[in-house]
Amino acid sequence: MVTDTSNKPTAAAKKPSRFLLKLVVLGCSVLFVCGITELVFRLFVPVTNVAFQFWDPAVGIRRKPNQRGVNIAGASIYAPYNFNAQGWNYPRDFSFPREAGTLRICLTGDSYVEAMQVPCDKQMAVIAEKTLTLSGNRAEVYPFGCSGYGTAQEYQLIRHYILDYKPDAVILFFTQNDVYDSSPYVGEIESSIPAFALDSAGRLEPMGASYWERSGARRMMAQLALSRYFLIQKRLLDRMAGPRGPGGIVRRELTGSSSNRFRGAGLSETQRYEKSWELIARLLEASKSECASAGIPFCVAFRGHLREIKAAERGETYTPAKKELDPYCMLDDRIDEMGRDYVGPICERLGIPFLDLTADLVAMVRATKGMHNFPDDDHYNEAAHDVAGKAMAAWIRDLMSRGIVKPRRVQPN
Repeated sequence: MVTDTSNKPTAAAKKPSRFLLKLVVLGCSVLFVCGITELVFRLFVPVTNVAFQFWDPAVGIRRKPNQRGVNIAGASIYAPYNFNAQGWNYPRDFSFPREAGTLRICLTGDSYVEAMQVPCDKQMAVIAEKTLTLSGNRAEVYPFGCSGYGTAQEYQLIRHYILDYKPDAVILFFTQNDVYDSSPYVGEIESSIPAFALDSAGRLEPMGASYWERSGARRMMAQLALSRYFLIQKRLLDRMAGPRGPGGIVRRELTGSSSNRFRGAGLSETQRYEKSWELIARLLEASKSECASAGIPFCVAFRGHLREIKAAERGETYTPAKKELDPYCMLDDRIDEMGRDYVGPICERLGIPFLDLTADLVAMVRATKGMHNFPDDDHYNEAAHDVAGKAMAAWIRDLMSRGIVKPRRVQPN
């Protein structure tokens, strides 16, 4: 008798179907476990929020308005933030009109001014505002800060936003990474950033900017508690980004193509550093000019000498590295010297009031035997924001006594 086997599955046919079934079961199991874990994290684990961004053609990428949340990072940062209706981290909305007799200061800078490492109401701008008010000057100190910004974007902020508020003074907060974040002669500047180079006559040459939008996958990841916890809160993204730049600088997140925007090709290292400092000088000069055209004084505050402050925290005396090792203050050993060797002298030459916060922060850590930053992050902690805010308030009062800052007597339109 002959048996018909033409419709029976062979062993070879069964094998792939069983393998596919196992893959499906495994995938469903992984999704189920991830879903349960996501739910547990959302309900029981403090997870950082993400302050979302958008592309602004005037200044590049910045935070979306009307966002509240808590920034949790590393082992020591837990900070509620509030991006107001104008898109800046501050306890309340900015106002164009103001009460007569109110002193208004606008502060611009990078992550130090954005201040997402401390509670919103403990940032230096708020401390300066409260200190000025307590001293008899009813005050508003508006912070225009965004992580990753450099002098070029801060100049654009002044031109396109800050002067509209008719402040009595504008303060630019300068940090050690500002040169790297602004100069196309030492690094790549992404196409999403409205950057500047120098033309053949040494004048500012706009490089333009192109539209940016975060990918759908990245937006989805930012919504998931698991990815926010491990990638951001536990700083896996920072570790994946590789080693830091000179002086421990963390470069901003790259947000797009930077092709044809590096201007250091064919230049020696010395020429690239010289061009970079010339660019910074032109940007500060242009910022002063924009403010002066509106009758507003322009000032610069320096973050402070990180190594000198840290030496004071350890009870040691700081000894600077020899100048010939890095005369341009762009490398590890001397990058903190840029405040004294470059930023301060540039401001003096241009007639820009300058405040170096090093001495105030050194005095604070010596008196308290504490730190001015976080154990796992070089940003100011609450104590340093308090000192910096009070130092800026005292500086503003001094500038007022000298007639450099003159509070407006009439309410702006």
